[in-house]
Amino acid sequence: MKVCVNVKPLAGTITGIERYMLENLIRMVSLAPAYGVELEGVCPRGSIPPQTELKELHVREVDGRGIRFLRRVRAYLRRENALYVNMSGGIALRGGVAMFHDARPALHPEFDSRGSRIRFNSALAYARRCAAKVVAPSEFTKRTLVEQLGFDASDVVVISNAWQHMQRIELDESVFDIDSRLKKGAYYYALGSLAPHKNVRWIVEAAKLNPGSLFVVSGKRWDEGGDNLPASDNLIYVGYLSDGQSKALMTYCKAFLHPSLYEGFGLPPLEAASCGAPLVVSDAGSLPEVLGKDAAYIDPNDWHVSLDDRLVDTFGERVARGEERPDHTELLAKYSWDDSARLWMELLRSLTEERSLA
Repeated sequence: MKVCVNVKPLAGTITGIERYMLENLIRMVSLAPAYGVELEGVCPRGSIPPQTELKELHVREVDGRGIRFLRRVRAYLRRENALYVNMSGGIALRGGVAMFHDARPALHPEFDSRGSRIRFNSALAYARRCAAKVVAPSEFTKRTLVEQLGFDASDVVVISNAWQHMQRIELDESVFDIDSRLKKGAYYYALGSLAPHKNVRWIVEAAKLNPGSLFVVSGKRWDEGGDNLPASDNLIYVGYLSDGQSKALMTYCKAFLHPSLYEGFGLPPLEAASCGAPLVVSDAGSLPEVLGKDAAYIDPNDWHVSLDDRLVDTFGERVARGEERPDHTELLAKYSWDDSARLWMELLRSLTEERSLA
C-alpha cells in the first residue's frame, strides 16, 4: 500500500525537526520494499527536497499552498487509497499519522506568538479527530500528549531522535578563524536558536558571573522576537554555522551548554555527546530522560552556578581540566536512526494492513 509523506519541510534549512525527518526517510526508503510499503513524498510545487540522499524517493508535486494543498493531497490519497504521514507537527489527514516533536505552544504560550499557538492547536485538534496514530520523540512528550492534551496512550508511539548523522559530517575548523578569542578547549559552547525557550538569558548571566571563562553561542535568530545577546568580552555570538563548523565547536569545547526551559527531546546535547563533549544541561522537559547520568544538570532559572565545580562533581577533575573526555558509550548506544526507521516502518505496515482488511 502507498504511504505519502509530506516532505515540504526538507526544502528549507535542516535543523532539529528536519534532521529527524531526513535521517528517518533516508533509511525508510531502503526498508520500504521489505515491509511491503510503497513510500512516496508529497509537497507543494517547487518544494522538492534537494538532498541527494533522497534521490530514490519519488516525490509528487501538488499545486496549491496551505489548505488548498491539503485538499488536493486528500483527493489524491482517496484515489490511491494511500496513507498520509506528517512528521513535522502539521495537520493530520484522516487515518494517517501525525508527529508532535513537543507540545510547547499549547502548554507555554509565553514562548510563542499567537499565530504559532493557533496553528499548533489546530494541528492538535486535527490529530485528535483524524489521526490513526500520533508519534512522539520521547516518553516525556508522550506523557504530555496523554496526560495534558487528551490523547489516548494506545494511540501515541515513541520513536526517538538519534545521532549517527554526525559521523557523516566533516570537521570544519575554519570556525576558529571567526574570532581570535576562540581557542580549542577554552570555551563553553551552546547551540540553538535565540528563541525564548532556549533560555539564552542563562548563558548571558552565567557569562557575567564567570568573567574568566569564554562562552560561545551559535544558531539562528528567532523570527518571533526573543532574546538578544549583548556585546561582552567573554560572550561570542557566531550566528548560524555550517554543520561542520558546529561539530568542530562541539568537539573542542570545555563543555556543551543547553539551559533550555522546555524540550520535547533535545537533539543538540546528543549530537555534542557523539563528539565527546561534557554536557551541562537543564533539568527541564525531556532532558533528564534522554541524557540520564551522562550530563551535569542545572536549574534553568538559576545561573548562580560554578560550571567548573559542576563538571568536577559529575565527570571528575580530569574531564573538568580538559585532560580527558567523558565516556558516552552507553548513552549513544540507546539511540539509533536505523532503529527509529524500523519502528516507523513497523508502524506504517501495521496501519496499511489494517486498512487493507477494513
